[in-house]
Formats: sequence, C-alpha cells, structure tokens
Amino acid sequence: MTNQRSAVFRSDGDPETLLAVGEVAERLGVSTRTVWSLHSAGQIPTAVKVGSSTRWRQSEIERHIQGLPPAGR
Repeated sequence: MTNQRSAVFRSDGDPETLLAVGEVAERLGVSTRTVWSLHSAGQIPTAVKVGSSTRWRQSEIERHIQGLPPAGR
C-alpha cells in the first residue's frame, strides 16, 4: 500500500501537508485507535475532511507534540 499525502493551501498560498491517521499515530507514538479516541475527546487538533478521508494538518500536530510534557519515568 502506498502512502498518499494530501495538501491544502494556507491563506498565504503555501501548501499545508495533511497527515492520515496512521501518520498521526506514528508521530504521537500511539495506536490509530488511540488517535481516534483523542480526536473524539477533543484532545488533539481538529481534523479536516478531504472527500471521505479524515486528515490532520502536519503543522498543528507538530505544535501539539511540542506542547506535550516530556515522557515520565
């Protein structure tokens, strides 16, 4: 299966990379099921619909990750 990336354009005209659920899960270090749970609970940035697909803006996910506390012991 090939990884297809989607992009939308920001207001400044630059492309914004969109991530699929598996890519978000990989970046967060969780399962795809957990991503959907976090999404439903409003604990990760808002997703966008592209046709019938759900995608997250890469920049928002990266900012979210930077705002998370360091992993505990």
